Amino acid sequence: MFYEDYLWKNGQPYGVRACEPFKNKQGILYKIVSDPYHKRICIEKHHGEEFLEIVYDSVLFDFRLLKKGEQYAWQKISILETAESAICHIRDQDDRLILIEKYTFQDNLCRKCQAFSPFGTLISTQKIAYKLFEDPFDGVILYDSNDHKVMSKHYEFDQDKKEFSKLLKEEWEVSNAAKK
Repeated sequence: MFYEDYLWKNGQPYGVRACEPFKNKQGILYKIVSDPYHKRICIEKHHGEEFLEIVYDSVLFDFRLLKKGEQYAWQKISILETAESAICHIRDQDDRLILIEKYTFQDNLCRKCQAFSPFGTLISTQKIAYKLFEDPFDGVILYDSNDHKVMSKHYEFDQDKKEFSKLLKEEWEVSNAAKK
């Protein structure tokens, strides 16, 4: 089944406005493909019936893992650090490389983190917001590789330590496919 758009709920994509590809030959469509048990989920981007690219594949990284305690066993290893950027490897409990994260800093605060598969495929981008930079809140918004919002977290910001402290709000139910 093809959809005009998609949104994220609890780390899983859902189609919005089902349509037939031959009726929308000029527009972008998405196809959500899953096995019967929803172990593997994939989002394909199409132009009409023509395949363009894979937007998301849970084999590369499964956003549903972010809701579980499993990520606490992950190890972050710093590979390269400068004043403006950093690169880290994220390894799971089996010491398997699962993500390469590239950070961008502004005034010693992280503003963006791009996550790539070990093969170099962009998985997601986190935009980090700070009221001190006149953003509307202090927190993080996670986007998939197609700039669709997956989740957001709002925090209190500790001015002295220059870090997020208490979690105020966590949204995993995205009401629309809001873009950056």
